Amino acid sequence: MRKFTYNRTLLFVLTLVLILSVALALFRPGSQDPRGMSEAEFVWRKINMTHSADVVLAGDSRMANNVSPGHVAQAFPDLKVLNCAFKGQKMSEKYFRYLTGCLKPDSREKTIVIGLSNTNLYMVDEKVFASDFDSYAPEEFHSALAFRLTDMFAPLSGPEMNIMLRRPSGVIRYQIMHPDGWIELVAEDKKSYFSGWLEKVVPKDNSEKINEGVAFLERWSAHWSKLGIRVIFFQQPLDEDTWKVATLQGYNKERIKKQLTAAGALWLEDVPKTDGAVTLNNYLESDSAKLFSTALGQNLAPLLGR
Repeated sequence: MRKFTYNRTLLFVLTLVLILSVALALFRPGSQDPRGMSEAEFVWRKINMTHSADVVLAGDSRMANNVSPGHVAQAFPDLKVLNCAFKGQKMSEKYFRYLTGCLKPDSREKTIVIGLSNTNLYMVDEKVFASDFDSYAPEEFHSALAFRLTDMFAPLSGPEMNIMLRRPSGVIRYQIMHPDGWIELVAEDKKSYFSGWLEKVVPKDNSEKINEGVAFLERWSAHWSKLGIRVIFFQQPLDEDTWKVATLQGYNKERIKKQLTAAGALWLEDVPKTDGAVTLNNYLESDSAKLFSTALGQNLAPLLGR
């Protein structure tokens, strides 16, 4: 009898906790401070930036961290620019449909700017790694309740400490997540470093996968052109060590450029230099990212008729 009463009490408590959790998740307001929002909330907001931009910036975490839409837009303030890049993002039909949907239907300057590198020019392989977008994509993560529950149990963060990362070199940094999709990286010691992790985890020869990714980009470039969407590619700045890895992988910028421009895309030749910038494994620290983004916007302006 006593055991039965204990089990009923335990079941009641667990049920009550579940009900309260759901209620909190549904009715708790989101973070009002963009620097303090959880990563789940940031990604969810980013995924739902539909029909809201003239120019979208796309790619992987280097684009997400290195390019500030606000600073890019200084060169064409009449256009709305959003950063729609995600950590670990690679090529997929779902991601490219999302990019298309982020553009304003009535915009006369629909533009998609994609930053390429040796680590994002592959098709999505969900068995190996899922990006933030693939993890929270609308098809699987459409429920407001699911978002709220995920957000509620995510680590809480103060206004200046969303994610703390400590590297072997002793670098301490934090990320500030902005409503326009930019992830601002702040390093306390302002020193550049390259840990050498890339050579250890990336296969040496990825020529076949790179060719598959380029063919996919060719098809989508032609598709976007037919829709009246301008697509611009550029080579993201990489340090010397990463370029060595890219070459071993079979990454050939000139060949990629030739194929994509033949499919109707534009190629930005004049990419701002990052010599002297503070970089952490090719990620630009806040001040360097702002300078790079401002220059990138100025260089993009002529391709946008500005």
